[in-house]
Amino acid sequence: MFVYCLEAYAQSETIEKFDVVTIPNQIILTDEEKRWVADHPVIKATSKRDSAPNEFIRAGIPAGFSVDYLNLVAEKIGFEIEYVTDYSWPDSLTQLQDRKIDISHNIFKTVERESFLNFTGPY
Repeated sequence: MFVYCLEAYAQSETIEKFDVVTIPNQIILTDEEKRWVADHPVIKATSKRDSAPNEFIRAGIPAGFSVDYLNLVAEKIGFEIEYVTDYSWPDSLTQLQDRKIDISHNIFKTVERESFLNFTGPY
């Protein structure tokens, strides 16, 4: 299994080049994807404390644009997100690399990170 990352924005692209990303009301999964979701009903995600407005902690709960977006995706696909809040960002990257955290969001794509993460397009 590869760890996937939702890329909040691309470092080198101008805003005019961004594609509009929409989430359909119903997401159609392959049989293999449905089995994977059934086998993984809860997915661990990174959670940064101080990257507002994209992601931050409010009253002890992860919040922000990226968190809302990831929660919407999870709801439409049918799994839950457990946000891991007790690691520094460098430690979270190590946890991703060691496959102890499943997904990240609001993250820059780098050559090093591409060696252990799969990235979505920007959202």
